[in-house]
Amino acid sequence: AISLSNGQYVMFFGDDHIPFPTFVYSVLQLIKQYPHVGLFHFNVIIGKDYGDYVFRNIKMENPLYETPFELTKIDEMLYKHPISMSFITTVVFSREVWNRGIKLLDNSLKGYPHLSIWYNGIQDDDCLYSPYPIAYGRMPYNKDYLDKWPRYFLIEIPWLMKSIDEKGITDHLYKTWVNTPDFRSFPKFCNTLLMASVYKKKYKPLCKEINKFQDSVIRKIFTYLIIYLVPS
Repeated sequence: AISLSNGQYVMFFGDDHIPFPTFVYSVLQLIKQYPHVGLFHFNVIIGKDYGDYVFRNIKMENPLYETPFELTKIDEMLYKHPISMSFITTVVFSREVWNRGIKLLDNSLKGYPHLSIWYNGIQDDDCLYSPYPIAYGRMPYNKDYLDKWPRYFLIEIPWLMKSIDEKGITDHLYKTWVNTPDFRSFPKFCNTLLMASVYKKKYKPLCKEINKFQDSVIRKIFTYLIIYLVPS
């Protein structure tokens, strides 16, 4: 799709997001104001969606910020926003960044390949973070989400973070990610394993790989107990 387009900037839009009315206008204004920036990352409002499109527990992805905008390099951007940088809808990037990154794409990487393209393609270009949200981010509790999220959260994100450190783009991103409250949360960890337990045939063989990124014996034991023993 990107190769068939001809715009100077590109933006994906996830099927589980809802744009604000000011969405396009806000993006264009920042592009005009910061023409040298290769990648823009926007805050997002997220909420749980149980199928009836009524948001519950709405919150800002990043509720704390010191300045209206953060102009920085890719490593600092990733240190500050390690999980939300992986959301499709919240990133706008220049075609030049994409073209550079596609040449360096490592097909062995797990997870979404576009992340590797962004992180390799940005190089010395500036990045800009906007604390002002431009979309609602749904957390749809459907079959597709329950099936894919555990692998993405427990394996693919930490695996990608470690590989980015190894490439020299960052030097402590993996450590930053595994120490975030989001990853350290034991209730969230157990809830994610419960999702995985629904698909035992798929996740039983992945228990060992999941535990590569768990640093406590308790978590490693729970990985096997929940996935193997909790009824589907």
